[in-house]
Amino acid sequence: MPRLRPIERAQAAAEAQPYYDRDVGLYGVVLNNTKMYAHNVPVLLAVKEFVARFSEATTLPTDLKALLRVRVALLNGCPF
Repeated sequence: MPRLRPIERAQAAAEAQPYYDRDVGLYGVVLNNTKMYAHNVPVLLAVKEFVARFSEATTLPTDLKALLRVRVALLNGCPF
């Protein structure tokens, strides 16, 4: 049994709604990590801001950033 249940759109705080909308626009669904971070809106905002800045960074080539994401996911045991 999970300790935290994902927060669906209807229960999400008003401040989290733009991130739900953005996920639907980009991916067609709200990502599970958005639903989980919505338990703590300041954390949701910080994580989404970090990911946005990381995506915009041009210091690393795009293919290397993709490899870094895969490596971190593997280290964390995430099959995503």
